[in-house]
Amino acid sequence: MQKAHLIGGPFRLGIDDTPGRKIVGSAFADSARSFGLALILGLLTVAAPCYSSPSVDTEASTAATAVDRPNIIFLLTDDQRADTLSIAGHPQIQTPHIDALARGGVRYTNAFTVQPICAPSRFAFLSGQYERTSGLGFNSPYQVTDSQWSETYPALLRDAGYHTGFIGKFGVQFYALEGGASKQFDFWRAHDGWLPFFPKDLPENPATAIYRNAEHSITTEIMGEMVSEFFATRPTDSPFMLSVSFSAPHNSVVSSMFPEGAAPDCDHYACRVMGYPANANPRLAGHPVYDELYREHPIPPAPDTGQDPYKFIPEGVIDHDARQKWYAYNYLPALQPEHLIRYYQTITGVDEVVGSLVAQLRAQGLDKNTVIIFSSDHGLLNGEYGTGGKALLYDLVTKIPLVVYDPRVPADETGQINKDLVLSIDVPASILAYAGITAPERMEGEALQHQESPRDSVFLESLTVAEGNPFIEALRTERWKYVRYFAAEGCPYTEEQLDFSDREPIFEQLFDVHADPAERSNLVNVAEHATVLAELRERTRATSKAMTDKGRHHKDEVPVAMRPKDSAYCW
Repeated sequence: MQKAHLIGGPFRLGIDDTPGRKIVGSAFADSARSFGLALILGLLTVAAPCYSSPSVDTEASTAATAVDRPNIIFLLTDDQRADTLSIAGHPQIQTPHIDALARGGVRYTNAFTVQPICAPSRFAFLSGQYERTSGLGFNSPYQVTDSQWSETYPALLRDAGYHTGFIGKFGVQFYALEGGASKQFDFWRAHDGWLPFFPKDLPENPATAIYRNAEHSITTEIMGEMVSEFFATRPTDSPFMLSVSFSAPHNSVVSSMFPEGAAPDCDHYACRVMGYPANANPRLAGHPVYDELYREHPIPPAPDTGQDPYKFIPEGVIDHDARQKWYAYNYLPALQPEHLIRYYQTITGVDEVVGSLVAQLRAQGLDKNTVIIFSSDHGLLNGEYGTGGKALLYDLVTKIPLVVYDPRVPADETGQINKDLVLSIDVPASILAYAGITAPERMEGEALQHQESPRDSVFLESLTVAEGNPFIEALRTERWKYVRYFAAEGCPYTEEQLDFSDREPIFEQLFDVHADPAERSNLVNVAEHATVLAELRERTRATSKAMTDKGRHHKDEVPVAMRPKDSAYCW
């Protein structure tokens, strides 16, 4: 299928552009670059919060000097699957700027989030810890404390003299930090909760407050505007660490592109948010991304869309009436193509901001010493297995895009594809290693650039039992995946309920991901795989038990704090 021609030319990183791709002008990219350049030249003056930075902790940092230490940018999307980059082979989505980072760096094709749902995944990226260790999750009884925060990558880099900034969706939600989250950074243009496509349309929503005076109206473009502000106001005598956390392509964004578009006779959530083309919104007319892009060719729904979801995971293990609350359109074949168009568009919208960001680095002479990491908090089901959303441990949900671009790497070592099993909790350890900072012992990940031998397996968990989900654990090797499900007990859960060592799972799955990469054939009851099943059962049980014990010890040692009793998300 021929791709629609995209806006905006790829930035140059000393590598060739994709052959044969036609690129036409980008209204947003041009305006964003002009806006950033004007800021750089001092033609615009924007006030930024001025929080005093702590002195450098020489014990936490190595002897690297400010000149030697690179700037670091961590870009995180929301709900973006690993297969939704054009460089990953997607037949429709165009992501030339992210592709260019991958061609100039390393793309990890077996990267997994340790838990595929927003808050626990996002804190794992900050802390390098599973929810079972940190205690931070939607349905947990805990909240993040100052002592825990002190061992996150933003805190450690700030202590080591980095100018730190956070833009977009913070998403941790449950914390008791002195002064709040904003005081933990030198530059803060961020929020908790969910943003709609047009944040300024909801001026009373606390999540949108910090963006009310933005020049742009669309959430992703506002993030790009905040990036320009960060570059224009940063000090020039210290390295910087910028985290940019996009809300796209999350449901809250794609479902709010035309809130007034539903037909008068629409009587359910799915048609209210997805039952019409979003580009019928006059505010999107002529927009290079959100009007006609991806609408010129039919986009079929996933083959499973509309099928009985209980043939994949039985009724009684999972409750699809509850799961449909936010992703009802994923169950309806007639509405799924519109969702996919919007999903693809919002990913391309992120890519445009990435291109603008790199252009600004180049304009300021920062492109030769700025490491860029790109990833997502988790993937998403878009009708596969008859369902939608996240929290399940299929590869489509747990696999994440992960690109690391380091301009200091010799040209003949770029463009690598790394197939090792890596985890989201490896990212914070990697960020610290780039800054020359020793990672705390309580971080559970490993720096990507220092992994001497590949893992033989990764452990995954899903402890969010709201929305009809059970407790789920999985062990994923290069060839096999074993998944076990336990009945949900309690919200908030207790430490005792996280100890699965003496409990029998209510359902199991075994997949040979070499022969069955789509995870369609459950081999649990196939006799010839009994030995593999027994081995993976025991390894999973032992890993789960060890992690539970470690988590309890960690919570006593730190210690963690209990959140107010009414603050567990038990929707």
